[in-house]
Amino acid sequence: MKKKFLTVLLALAVALCLCFGLAACGEETPQTPSDTTETETGGGGSNTPAPHVHAYGNWEVITPATHTATGTRRKYCSCGDHIDETIPKTTEHTFLPYSHTDATCTVAGEDVLRCECGEEQHTTIPAEGHT
Repeated sequence: MKKKFLTVLLALAVALCLCFGLAACGEETPQTPSDTTETETGGGGSNTPAPHVHAYGNWEVITPATHTATGTRRKYCSCGDHIDETIPKTTEHTFLPYSHTDATCTVAGEDVLRCECGEEQHTTIPAEGHT
């Protein structure tokens, strides 16, 4: 009885080893870009992953700099990592269209440009006169 029990136990152990061994056979573990970018062959012929080396692209402006505030720019690596850098304040105002009044035949019009700091530039549009 003991001999039969040991034989069944041994057969079960062999079956489990074969089952797990064949299930893993031929499967490769997928590599993500953050794991490695290339492999190097060691002296024993085994392939070991080389450490990832970041290769960042061009700068992308996230927040433009003005004369009242610094800006931010960013560049990305193919693995998703990024580097941020501060853009220094500019030395000049950034004027944007603020308001416009058309000229009439008797009254001059006006274009107004305004900077974020509140400074304005006014341009007078001469009256058209009567024709």
